[in-house]
Amino acid sequence: MSTLSPDALWPLLAQDLQHDEKILWAGQPDPSVLFTKADRALVPFSLLWGGFAFFWEATVIWALARGEDRSGNGGNLWFFVVMGAFFVFVGLYFIAGRFIYKRINKRHTYYAVTDNRVLVLTTLRGRHLTAACIDRIPTVQKSVNAEGLGTLRFGNARWWLAQYENTGMELLSGGHGDQVPTFHDIRDANRVYDLVNDLRRAQERSDQDEP
Repeated sequence: MSTLSPDALWPLLAQDLQHDEKILWAGQPDPSVLFTKADRALVPFSLLWGGFAFFWEATVIWALARGEDRSGNGGNLWFFVVMGAFFVFVGLYFIAGRFIYKRINKRHTYYAVTDNRVLVLTTLRGRHLTAACIDRIPTVQKSVNAEGLGTLRFGNARWWLAQYENTGMELLSGGHGDQVPTFHDIRDANRVYDLVNDLRRAQERSDQDEP
């Protein structure tokens, strides 16, 4: 799934469109694409975290099963069980849960290019819209693979935060979207990139022609 009919997306965006604003392209991120470049670091880290958390919890539970209630330094083992359960939960989310969340979130994310703006709408946890006017986009960053699947970022984002966009980790941060409007994992990225740049150039020419 990537490209949608503008008419199909119009009911969702009708309340957000400006007067006479027209949708030129509409789409969604491909939910089958789960891994990003950030996962080269996140996957090994999540396995290390999860492995340690599982080992910790199993060790404490085994000690309780043997009738112990204190650790070697006198700590209450039930406290360590509760603390370990938290780390196990986080580890499970790192390893698998974030991919489930990411897939579901993609099915509730919609992208649009209008004659005036780029729009990103998410509806999974409430309704959240991120938009940027075509004539105010400072740069369009493109990353596309050989099959035409790619990501377009409309603006400059803090690189240390951008590394973890579209990884599922945004749920833990309480965030609802990216720092700037970004179309993740769309199947016709080159065509959308050209469309947005054509609109930017047309807007620049229009501004230059004005007295």
